[in-house]
Amino acid sequence: MKERKDCTGLFQSARSYQAILFTVHFLFSELPRAQRGRRHYLGPMRPISLVLLLLLPFWGTAQGLHLEARMDGKWDAMTTDHLGHVYLTRGGEIFLYGHDGRLLYQFSDLSYGRIGSIDTRNPMKVLVFYPDFSRIMFLDNTLSKNREQSLRLDRINLSLVQLVCASFDNGFWAYDPVYFRMLRFDQQMNVTNSIENVNQLVGSEIDPTHMMEEGDWLYLNDPKRGIFRFDIFGTYSKLIPTVGITEMQVRNDAVLYTRGNSFFRYDPLPMEEAEIALPSENFRSVRLEKERFYMLDSTGVSIYRYIGNE
Repeated sequence: MKERKDCTGLFQSARSYQAILFTVHFLFSELPRAQRGRRHYLGPMRPISLVLLLLLPFWGTAQGLHLEARMDGKWDAMTTDHLGHVYLTRGGEIFLYGHDGRLLYQFSDLSYGRIGSIDTRNPMKVLVFYPDFSRIMFLDNTLSKNREQSLRLDRINLSLVQLVCASFDNGFWAYDPVYFRMLRFDQQMNVTNSIENVNQLVGSEIDPTHMMEEGDWLYLNDPKRGIFRFDIFGTYSKLIPTVGITEMQVRNDAVLYTRGNSFFRYDPLPMEEAEIALPSENFRSVRLEKERFYMLDSTGVSIYRYIGNE
């Protein structure tokens, strides 16, 4: 097992935080548009040794990760938005925190059972999915709702829905496991895009656990097969061969995910996977938003902020 030290202030382990500095720099530096537009096959995916990251120069003790906030409690799931807010669920409740650990808003509706997922692509219109009742609900940035923002999916001919995610222009995608299809709906609940016979498109039977849209791509994750990527018009693009993961995040075309007790970044251009060093291996979920890491464990959520040279 890798040796790591607890981080209650600045990192004391040069090995850990220099790897993270490299990752933060890569993920949140804008890639050249010409480079992002190219798609090349450069061989099979291969891990990158973190030893290479240790060759980075030591940038001084003023840099590292600082424990910025801690929210104690037992939570079912965690997600974040690009503004740095944290969304925590417990049963049919949602708790919205700022990155400083302050509770901002709270939502509770026990009518539709447990919350299956939350999509915060648009923080002004948060999508909440209730799989037990095949219903979705839209909340504003204060977690408030109105009747017009709740929808029974069976009323748009979706009797069984496994996954839902937000889409551009206030639309959403739904995955139908009965017909193995993904449908995109606009604000008026009209079907605008349809991906039929997904099993045939990808060449195998799938059982996806997570779906998300980011940029021009739609991602569908199957822990046993990997992450299938489609364009937003429904054309199958590629398989990202990362198995054993249950949740993911995409930033600047890089895919972030947890597998076991480790956190990884997959770069689709050179098809490389790199493990990201974290201040603790005791976590259930990890998110990365700009200069902050959000880590959910069995007793709460820790928010670490990257501190650069002042």
